[in-house]
Amino acid sequence: DKKMFFNNSKGKVTLYLNKKGEIVSYEQMYLEGIEKFNKPKELTSALNAIGALYQNGDIDSKSKVTNVKLGYYNSLQTTSVSHLLVPTWWVVIDDETDLFVNAFDKEVIELNTEEKILE
Repeated sequence: DKKMFFNNSKGKVTLYLNKKGEIVSYEQMYLEGIEKFNKPKELTSALNAIGALYQNGDIDSKSKVTNVKLGYYNSLQTTSVSHLLVPTWWVVIDDETDLFVNAFDKEVIELNTEEKILE
């Protein structure tokens, strides 16, 4: 669907930087055998996702939303399905804070603060 995968350990690029912030090496992984589930379900809007972040206390009234994009987030791992990717809103606050909201149920996704999403 030409959408990004957010936080997927089986399909990511890890950049290793030196003290000057220059890339010195990288590690790339990729996904194989992707299957699409065709159970239609209505997605919440980007505005509702931002509202969920506000209600959850993740953003305040003085913050500026600088980017919003729909993609997929690695939701859970089971024995029958190695990775289940769910539609997710990526919301960037003040060009520096990455936040994620499940596009099905508006649940705010807690993430590892060491990872940064790059377009």
